Amino acid sequence: MRTLLQALLLLITTPLVALAATITIHPVTPLQGEAILVQIDVPMNTIASLTRDGVTLPYFSYGTSTGALIGIDIHAKVGTSTLRTVLTTGETIETSFAVAKRQQPIETFTVPTKLGGNSAHNQKKVVSTLAKENSQLANLITSTTTLWSEPFIAPVANPVITDVYGYIRDSGAATITHKGADFHADIGTPVLAMNRGVVRLSKKFTVYGNTVIIDHGNGVMTLYMHLSKRLLKEGALVERSETIGLSGMTGYAEHPHLHLSIRIDGHSIDPVEFLKLFGITLPNK
Repeated sequence: MRTLLQALLLLITTPLVALAATITIHPVTPLQGEAILVQIDVPMNTIASLTRDGVTLPYFSYGTSTGALIGIDIHAKVGTSTLRTVLTTGETIETSFAVAKRQQPIETFTVPTKLGGNSAHNQKKVVSTLAKENSQLANLITSTTTLWSEPFIAPVANPVITDVYGYIRDSGAATITHKGADFHADIGTPVLAMNRGVVRLSKKFTVYGNTVIIDHGNGVMTLYMHLSKRLLKEGALVERSETIGLSGMTGYAEHPHLHLSIRIDGHSIDPVEFLKLFGITLPNK
């Protein structure tokens, strides 16, 4: 009995120590051009700030914890970064991750007849036109709040990848990095919004063809290109899995497919690896 009483007294008189919050990073060692999902195992309202190497990061409620998405540019510096979370209690939590180098294979590309044919002049013209189109995309606004609450989904039913992210297309006169992934999609295949958001752009480009861009908030955007038809206007609120257009081969496309790009804070990242963060593994054709 005395031993039990002593144990109870010890429990009562010993101050309770709160368990420290932890930060989990997926993937642990990201490549250049990949996205990182950060999970902090405390509610969002207990976080005062989240930074990466001193730069403030947006964060959002992620179940019972807090999440953040980081886009690693394909040309980002290889090396270690530090994540630092400050809680409203004043507690500070730090962790680090290392960005690894991505291998970029080089493949030959040609300019299709509908864009003038494969001459050195047209190859350089495609690159010049692409730069102008990208400058328009760079000026798109993004909501300062997170507009989604469910996991991201694939943009087509029964998704199969036909062309991967990150390799270099070389014509001899010009080079273009493939900053997206291509999905098998016959002309007229419904293209689905990967998550809830607002349509920031619905337009036909010379290289990108018919394009719809959805802003999901806090710097996350999904870009759907080479569509045969666009179904939504700019400013429309779109729900997850809603049909936003039909696949095609408009612009710089030599066969029907859906080109998907995903941008986080302006950095185009690998869509296949992004979807893995939400439990979706895509097969290659």
